[in-house]
Amino acid sequence: MLAMVESDVVDTMLINFSVSDSLTLNFEGKEYVPIENIKVVLPDSRHFVVSKNHPEGVQIFAALNRGLKILKRRGVLKRALTESGFINKKVANWQVANAEMLVGGD
Repeated sequence: MLAMVESDVVDTMLINFSVSDSLTLNFEGKEYVPIENIKVVLPDSRHFVVSKNHPEGVQIFAALNRGLKILKRRGVLKRALTESGFINKKVANWQVANAEMLVGGD
């Protein structure tokens, strides 16, 4: 994506916000700055695949779900998304460019 921006094939790219104070992404000596006050929300979810045919599939599925519930209850999942830039408090009030596409318009 960065190569496409650098070669003027595209003007912008969709990436998670940088965790830097300025939200600026520094990569290979170049700065990429977010378009201020505009963000795109990508409604999605993460999934793990566990085979029903695996001899231990039922136990693995149960253990995975127990572990995920523990991580969620302890706030580990949200912290990981925040620390990686997928959730960023600095842009909480920025306008959502694709709000009409989201369920409930939010």
